[in-house]
Amino acid sequence: MPKTSFENNQNTAKAIRQRRLELNLTIEEAAKKAGIGTKTWSRYEAGNPIRKDKLNMIIKTLKWREIPEEFQSGHSLTTLLGEYKEHEAWSDYLYQNFGLAAAISFAIGSDLISDFVADDLRELAEKPKGTHIGELGTSFISSLLPEQFLMEYDYEFMYHLSKTIQGFRQKAKADTPLIAHSVLEELCLYLIMEESTILMEDMAEQLSEEEQEEFMYSNTWIFDLFDDMDVYTFLYSDFCINRDNPYHFCHWLDNQFYMDSQ
Repeated sequence: MPKTSFENNQNTAKAIRQRRLELNLTIEEAAKKAGIGTKTWSRYEAGNPIRKDKLNMIIKTLKWREIPEEFQSGHSLTTLLGEYKEHEAWSDYLYQNFGLAAAISFAIGSDLISDFVADDLRELAEKPKGTHIGELGTSFISSLLPEQFLMEYDYEFMYHLSKTIQGFRQKAKADTPLIAHSVLEELCLYLIMEESTILMEDMAEQLSEEEQEEFMYSNTWIFDLFDDMDVYTFLYSDFCINRDNPYHFCHWLDNQFYMDSQ
């Protein structure tokens, strides 16, 4: 009989993704077969615990008789550290300076945002030049980016966004400090943190009370990294910013911050 619940983890998530690819299913197709949203499926592939009432449909969609036993394990700080230190976007810099939760948040969030951007790039590549992500049938990231500049998010911008994310992942792997010099870089890190928040909160709930206190996930670690929260204040507040503001879209690629650290 298939299991009714289990502790999801990076190994399970990778197995789900690999099995989906083996079956030649897109995320949208797999999600539709399972009767869940495509964003929910993406979260499962990032390690989010699978809800008890959704597990059987996930198993059926992947044509498994049950989740492979060897991929299942519980969470503790020791297992989390061992598991995520092997992640391709593990940042020892974040771990040493901002804690385990920040390092895991970056690894998970950068996986999710990278996938969302890659999906949009594939769709935009098939559209006329100048098409923006608001014109796509499905775009997970369109609701995450600042609304004021929606029509600027075309193929070229999304390509910049993709390369910026990959640049941070490479720096993380190389144990290089993650420093945001431009608004686009600040925005990338903000999106990574935000998109990982639900997963991180679920992960914390699976720890013992003692370990929860030590884990202490906070969805503000990037503001500690930036020494301010201007990216949120200017881009996600209820007012329109003009071209003279350094956070206006026309300045997003400009190197403005921490230039003495280059």
